[in-house]
Amino acid sequence: MSRKSVGISVVFIAALLMLSTFYVSALSNNFSNYKPSSNGTTTVSNPDISTYVKSANDLDDQSLSMKINGTQVNAQFSYKVERKDGTIFYKASDLKDGTNTVEVSINDNAGNTLNDSWSFIVKEAPKFSNLSPADKSEQANLGQLSATVKDNTAVDWSSVKLKINNSYVSTASLNFNSETGTVTYNRNFASGSYTAALEVKDMNGNLSTKTWSFVVDNTAPALEYFSGLKDGATIDYSNLNISQN
Repeated sequence: MSRKSVGISVVFIAALLMLSTFYVSALSNNFSNYKPSSNGTTTVSNPDISTYVKSANDLDDQSLSMKINGTQVNAQFSYKVERKDGTIFYKASDLKDGTNTVEVSINDNAGNTLNDSWSFIVKEAPKFSNLSPADKSEQANLGQLSATVKDNTAVDWSSVKLKINNSYVSTASLNFNSETGTVTYNRNFASGSYTAALEVKDMNGNLSTKTWSFVVDNTAPALEYFSGLKDGATIDYSNLNISQN
């Protein structure tokens, strides 16, 4: 083989390699608009996950695949206008704090497989429910304050703090039930207005605070003085008429 032929062959092979590299790169860049953003952070454990994909050929939505942390999920595909592009989407639930990885793939009608992956961080703080007494409620008598705390990973029960009217109560007076997620504080509340603030962290250090207010009124109603009545008098209600305007 002549040197000229060898030179042409080398150039041809190099061109093929460059074309192959460009083709693979083009396929890998068919995805964009990642949600949650690549390497970004979301503060909820149930984010909307999606990515936009575009191809030179019609896409086969029946070939769609999405995995989250290696587990297959039932993702959906919505064409934009033509069948060459659209959005892959899925509503996640109960993701754990930390790094979560999404893998997607879809075929086009030319036999190409388009695939990509990205990761994001979940950083969700504990959530509160079942506040007792209820926010903005009025109580005649109150002997206990409670709330339920849940987290997508785990609650750090040693971090729980409670403030009543801007003053922390002793942590020794707080009771926890890790199975039900309930925090209780026993106290005979005197009449007055109260603001409670419950602070909790999860095992990753994510802090959440819940503030609510209530009123306690355990004062007995005052008996008004009736003119013309003496001790031992009897009131006859048989002829009493009550009307409402």
